[in-house]
Amino acid sequence: MMVDREMLEAIRQMMEAQKKELSERMDVQKKELSEMMEAQKKELSERMDAQKKELSEMMDAKLKPIHKHLDSIDERLETLEESQEEIRSGVNSLLEWAEECGNVIKFPLPKVK
Repeated sequence: MMVDREMLEAIRQMMEAQKKELSERMDVQKKELSEMMEAQKKELSERMDAQKKELSEMMDAKLKPIHKHLDSIDERLETLEESQEEIRSGVNSLLEWAEECGNVIKFPLPKVK
């Protein structure tokens, strides 16, 4: 029975040694894999940054004529708003004048609202 125990102990020690060796090899492989993944992650990140920059430049190039057109529309709209204010002022002046003329000639003109 003693021989069996000694043999079992020897087997256990051999298995522990193999387990330790396998564990060390796995740690090395894990480290190598981690380093490879980090390198790929960095490369992908750099490529994505470059693509973002390129896409941003393309969008700016496409939007530039649109912004230019919108700026010209804004300028025209401001001119129209100013003209509309002048016209409104002129129409109001004409209405007041027509009302005064109607009172002078005793011919009541209908009020425009």
